[in-house]
Amino acid sequence: MDLAGLAARPLEMGFDRKHVEQKFGGREGMINGHLAKLLAFDAPEATRVVWTKEVRNHLSYRAKIRIKGHGTLPERFLRRWLYADPFEDNGAGYASAFVEMHAEEDRRNAASTTDVAERVRLFRDAAAPRLAASDAPRELVEAL
Repeated sequence: MDLAGLAARPLEMGFDRKHVEQKFGGREGMINGHLAKLLAFDAPEATRVVWTKEVRNHLSYRAKIRIKGHGTLPERFLRRWLYADPFEDNGAGYASAFVEMHAEEDRRNAASTTDVAERVRLFRDAAAPRLAASDAPRELVEAL
């Protein structure tokens, strides 16, 4: 075994398809909630830093997951994970629900829930192919 070559390879996690689906399942709410909060609220800078870090961490982790024998995850799977699959692409309704859940915690900005949904969709459209290529799109998160 060549240990020198092992150190040069990036860290990757390979799982069977069922295990990958379990790891991703139920996580879209976390990332979409943070995205909606970043786009819809004028929270204190310290709070925004936490939300941004959570999104970056979720994306970095998912960029490293592989399906054993198949390599990277298909872009369509990542698009579904990143947004609204359980809600049949009801982006505005989904964004509205996240905004309402956090309305008492932070001050709303001027963005409508339709605008928030569209920006989350644009984020998803830009992030999914990058994640499929094992690249966590940190600058997309920072731009929120």
